[in-house]
Amino acid sequence: MRRRAPGDPTTDTPPSRNPVLGIVAALPAEARTLGHRRLRVRAVVPIAPGVQCCVSGAGAAAAHGAAHTLLAAGAGALLSWGTAGALVDDLEPGGLLLPERVRSGDREFGVDTGWRGALVRRLAGRGLRGGVLLQGAQVLGDPDAKREAGRRHGAVAVDMESGALAAAAADAGVPFLAVRAIVDPLAWTLPAAVSAAFDASGDVRVDRVLGAALTHPSLWPDLLRLARAFAAARRTLAAVACTAAPRFALDDRGRC
Repeated sequence: MRRRAPGDPTTDTPPSRNPVLGIVAALPAEARTLGHRRLRVRAVVPIAPGVQCCVSGAGAAAAHGAAHTLLAAGAGALLSWGTAGALVDDLEPGGLLLPERVRSGDREFGVDTGWRGALVRRLAGRGLRGGVLLQGAQVLGDPDAKREAGRRHGAVAVDMESGALAAAAADAGVPFLAVRAIVDPLAWTLPAAVSAAFDASGDVRVDRVLGAALTHPSLWPDLLRLARAFAAARRTLAAVACTAAPRFALDDRGRC
């Protein structure tokens, strides 16, 4: 099996014996589902032997920085970990997505098929969905916009980081995988306060959300519904971590 040239979006990389796993989560609340509490934003934190985690902040630029920080620290595989929004009708809060491909702009990347297959076997009996995961530039909150994005790109879900991580892995010639749990279904309209909650560095500004809710009390039902959905997604991620952490079947990627 050949080693990929930089930027070549092929699916598999040559097996490497026990590479260091670098996990990127955009938000601290997503990263905590890995079972490790002492995490610092934009810092490489060892969470198990041969496993490092970096909380990036939201968005492609933040994820790109975290990926290269992990690679510079010795990571030989990258895992995108966190939540996503549905772009099709049959994904509900807490649904588990292990995409086969990730699309960002005009680039599309395959995940490492051996690694994905090994993790699917490890999670046998747990319902999960494959398909294409789209990286969006911002939070998609309108059902019509979500449906159109899914149709245009052939995608089942959207996040804001996985494309940047897939590109970094492709350029470095290391395995890549994404594990995402669904928060908002296709039919939900997300309050504008959700998009406004992220500052330029990708950090969540809770004060902005609370300020919007205090100014517009009608937002509370939608925000509470979203909080319950996020809790369902976190439970799914925690269950996957309970079954497959700390290395998420990475060392079984070359086995049938």
